[in-house]
Amino acid sequence: MANINQMLKNVAKDTVYYTAAKVVAGLMGILSVKLFTSLFAPDVFGDYSIVSTTVNMLLMIVFGWLFHSAIRFSQEYQAVEEKKKFYSTLFLCSAAVTFITIFMALLLLFFFQNSIDKGLTILILSGILFLGTQSNALVLFNLLRAERMSLLYSLLTIGYSILKLVSIYIMATVMHFGVDSIFWSGALFDLIVIILMAYKLRIWKYFDKNSFTSRLFRRFLAYGSPLIGVSVTTWILSASDKYVIKIYRTSAEVGIYSISYSLVAAGFTLVNTSLMLGLYPIILKTWKEHGKKGTEELMGKILRYYLIMTIPAFVGLSVLARPALTVLASRDYISGYTVIPWVALGLLFQGLTEYVTKIWELQEKTKTIFYLMIAAATVNILLNIVMVPYYGFYAAAITTAFSYLLYLALALGLSYKIFTWKISFKSMGRIAAASLIMAAALRTLLELIHRSTIHLILGIICGVMVYFMALIIVGELKDEIIQIQRVLKRRRNDYENR
Repeated sequence: MANINQMLKNVAKDTVYYTAAKVVAGLMGILSVKLFTSLFAPDVFGDYSIVSTTVNMLLMIVFGWLFHSAIRFSQEYQAVEEKKKFYSTLFLCSAAVTFITIFMALLLLFFFQNSIDKGLTILILSGILFLGTQSNALVLFNLLRAERMSLLYSLLTIGYSILKLVSIYIMATVMHFGVDSIFWSGALFDLIVIILMAYKLRIWKYFDKNSFTSRLFRRFLAYGSPLIGVSVTTWILSASDKYVIKIYRTSAEVGIYSISYSLVAAGFTLVNTSLMLGLYPIILKTWKEHGKKGTEELMGKILRYYLIMTIPAFVGLSVLARPALTVLASRDYISGYTVIPWVALGLLFQGLTEYVTKIWELQEKTKTIFYLMIAAATVNILLNIVMVPYYGFYAAAITTAFSYLLYLALALGLSYKIFTWKISFKSMGRIAAASLIMAAALRTLLELIHRSTIHLILGIICGVMVYFMALIIVGELKDEIIQIQRVLKRRRNDYENR
């Protein structure tokens, strides 16, 4: 028990850093909605969204096995000679895959250039460059996570998210770039953080092309190959609806849907990603040192924290959907508020499922995750093809939320055979009650929140304060308050005994 509590303290420490970074990244994501909607028309941003979605798909499919392997196996290769083999194999693979991917993308662009207008060609070229830089930056970011360099990770993330947005504004308004400025800025700051991370990790010290090992390469492939399939199906669940909207509707609808999706994703970045970033290395260590029983205890506590953070995020976004877009987006984008509750619900299900499927990642049985996602992704595609032509992007949001719910239900049902999930329904009820109290407070502030960005931010802060007060009132934070009191009492006693 003591060891599990210590690991939870480690999670808390890392999560503080990651949360700070993701709060800033989330705020920049929210500000980007205001910036992008003021700079780019819905059809232009829709074209960017299609290219960006394709780039992200390639990142997951082509490079995903390296991202997962970087964090999964880093702790197993800590001795100098072992680390040389690990780094050399990892980065030689990354360099080779980057070169081949960029070459193939440029070749395809060359063959189809006559059927693509100049503006879209430039956009695709900038996306290809960003693909090359982002893939290697993500490998290094995952190594920072694996080494628990959470402070450096957070500082780089904060700097990256702020300076990238500033750079986009300068490129678009001063240098008169188009929507491709988003990719050019990303590539520029990818290169900067790559250099900084490589220096901190001392890559040059451990990299030696002669230390490449085919055995480690095969292990990367064996672990990561099924996750390529998972990445494909993840992309289908989260992004294929944009292609369906583009085919059956218009680029403008893609742009409206993408902005609303981005706003919700920015909000969930504040609460979901930061927790998982700090958690995964601790889960790996707990599994290795305490086995299944210790991991079950740890995961039960973490799932409670996840629900404490995400249920109010879903409720708050649902209440603030229209006023948020009214304040942050131009008039052409406001109709997207209708999908925000559904997108938020889908992301809540998605994040919860990520924790459930960790049990198969720990056992290196990632094929199971792939099969589950095939089922959910197939349902998602079929529903989109049937519903989107008639109901547009609104239907896409609903079908995606339903598909994530199906994925969660399948994962829970199958995992219960091998893993015990300790979820308290009483705790969930108290969290829901506190969230409803927060929603009531927000609704009384709606008229004020409609007025400006500052009023919106103040309304959100007020909602957060009401929510945590409600958690205390309903007794959900009783154990945490007792622990804080014990720590304060112990520190006071230590101070008096000096």
